[in-house]
Amino acid sequence: MADRIPWQPAQRAQGSAGRSRDFDSLPTGTYRGERRFRSLSECEPMLPQVSFVIGGASSGKTGIAERMVLGTGLNPVYIATAEPLDGEMKSKIEEHRRQRGTGWRTEEASGRAGAALASVRPGEAAVFDCVTMWLAERLQANADLDADTGRLLAAFADARGPVVAVSNETGWGGVPPNAVARRFNEAQGNANRRIAAASGLALAAVAGIPVALKGDPPPWL
Repeated sequence: MADRIPWQPAQRAQGSAGRSRDFDSLPTGTYRGERRFRSLSECEPMLPQVSFVIGGASSGKTGIAERMVLGTGLNPVYIATAEPLDGEMKSKIEEHRRQRGTGWRTEEASGRAGAALASVRPGEAAVFDCVTMWLAERLQANADLDADTGRLLAAFADARGPVVAVSNETGWGGVPPNAVARRFNEAQGNANRRIAAASGLALAAVAGIPVALKGDPPPWL
């Protein structure tokens, strides 16, 4: 994976002194030992292969992840894990789609997260939204959650463009009252820890503000 060239834009950009710079000739670059993807607009190391945004419900985590991807200059991909099982969820999905606007390619990941991530092409950057809904679907399927989390991490690492994974922080509340909820809470905490450990950049969303937990946030946030 180290010798992969994730994108080779066939265009030129203006340097800081007004000179035209040919990005076709620029390699992928590293930052603190981590492979990074270069923006089309700036000759700077930007996102690692895997980034992580965690936060509570309605904390602004999805919006932060979307801004991270848009700032790279790569073609944005939205990998959706939620299913419109009722009218409320359908309305929420439609509102998110309206807020994103045109220009995003959407991949439905319910039951096929690996295939959705494998569809990311060189020249694209993806938001995986979200790990919590994906995990709930795997719980309902009575899957091996630990093994499936490992496969999800491998799919993040193997994607042909940077991936920003979004997840909920569920561990700040009380102990859930029933066994199924406790199993899910444990699995969510385990998944969050493993994704954070595998990420080159981890941010917490607090009231819409990105707070760095690991690595340096991109300058456009």
